[in-house]
Amino acid sequence: KELTNMLANLVPLLPSDRPNHLLGIGDEPSVRASVKLGIDAFDSTFPTRSARHGALLTRTRGRVNVRNAKNKDLFEPPCFECGCPLCSRHTLAYLHHLDRAREPTAWTLATEHNLWYMGSLMRELREKILADEL
Repeated sequence: KELTNMLANLVPLLPSDRPNHLLGIGDEPSVRASVKLGIDAFDSTFPTRSARHGALLTRTRGRVNVRNAKNKDLFEPPCFECGCPLCSRHTLAYLHHLDRAREPTAWTLATEHNLWYMGSLMRELREKILADEL
């Protein structure tokens, strides 16, 4: 709420002929709210840091904690609607195993997934802007 209030007051003061870049904001609700207010680009460690700490951002399950014991026997992709290498080739059980074994591949796959997720979110928002829906 504070972020959207601040941006609502600040964005009208920025040059309209230049891109507006917001640093440090990367969670989906803040990104969606910021785009509506005129922010064009984001730079945040949120998706990669979350991945290194075992959190996957997904469309079908919300935020998934890979380290949760229930994922040990979940032989399904982390997200059914995602085409990233993790979701198209591996299961939550496999990623859980890699994370528990402290295998760096776990964090690489999770990071790639979260970046894919954010890329698809930005693509969706861009399409809505071009269709004049946002």
